[in-house]
Amino acid sequence: MPEMLDKKIIITYITKSGEKLAKIIKDRVFKNATLKKLGSGQHEVFFEEAFRNYDAVIAIMAVGIVVRGISKYLKDKTTDPAVIVIDEKGKFVISLLSGHLGGANEITEFISKRIKALPVITTSSDLNNYPAIDVYAKRSGYIISDKNLYKKLVMEMLDGKKIPVYLEDDEDDSFFQNNPFKILKDINEFKKRRSPKIYVGVRKTDSQTLHLISKKLVLGMGFHRGIDEKSLFEFTSGVFTAHSLWLSAVSKIATIDKRKGEAGFERFAKKLKAEVFYFSEGELKEVKLFEESKKVLKYHNVGNISETCAYLAGNGGKILVPKIRGGNITICVSKERYL
Repeated sequence: MPEMLDKKIIITYITKSGEKLAKIIKDRVFKNATLKKLGSGQHEVFFEEAFRNYDAVIAIMAVGIVVRGISKYLKDKTTDPAVIVIDEKGKFVISLLSGHLGGANEITEFISKRIKALPVITTSSDLNNYPAIDVYAKRSGYIISDKNLYKKLVMEMLDGKKIPVYLEDDEDDSFFQNNPFKILKDINEFKKRRSPKIYVGVRKTDSQTLHLISKKLVLGMGFHRGIDEKSLFEFTSGVFTAHSLWLSAVSKIATIDKRKGEAGFERFAKKLKAEVFYFSEGELKEVKLFEESKKVLKYHNVGNISETCAYLAGNGGKILVPKIRGGNITICVSKERYL
């Protein structure tokens, strides 16, 4: 809940009783929340603006009013804000929308305790005491590979099916220790199992497996000046596909500091949502682990850029894809080591 206290929250109401309850919730729970009274005919405009500008909407009014008000603006469970409805007497707190990823269930429970109301939560995983994978993924920094596969997996899970899980060596398995999961240690045995199943890590297996993709890959790059984003993306995508790695697993991109300000490179890094690192000639020269190129040494006074950058940005992590060159681009992929 502490992270929700930092979110942008708006509490809206219609009546005097609703206003009184809104002020109590603001005082006891969300001290930085915005209060907003809704007048006649303001509902549509209010919910449109609230969905665009707030992380959570707490509406003290009838459920029907809220349902009609938000219906036009629903998009996706990963982007819609949390919507919580409370009756003006404060008897019931209802998690209406984005219970898991938006945090509505958590907010509902928290408010209920503070105002001594009855929480109303209807998400199946909560009712059946099953873990919410989407919440776990969000909190742990994983990317869910396929929304449709995820929905199918949840339905199977709620029907009592055991879900096979394979985790790469450096992934935490504590979340998967209990029902409805079965952790498999042998990758070949895992591949034989029918879907739905879960693979946790940076590698791709097949299109019928749900992957929880960990942002642990580091991309070391060398390239000529004036390189464009498209060339970087196409070449890197091809290398990642050939090595069964998720491009979305890249968390860091590194190169020599002489390439600072290259627009194509910076746009490429932004596209991958990766943190950029630049290393100086002196920093690169300190690492003596990789084969040097005479050509690179001639132009940069250092004999290896891509592998050394991947190694340094990854805190000395394992090299998964050694240096590969294509045209004016050289890349290397490492897996970050956590210190």
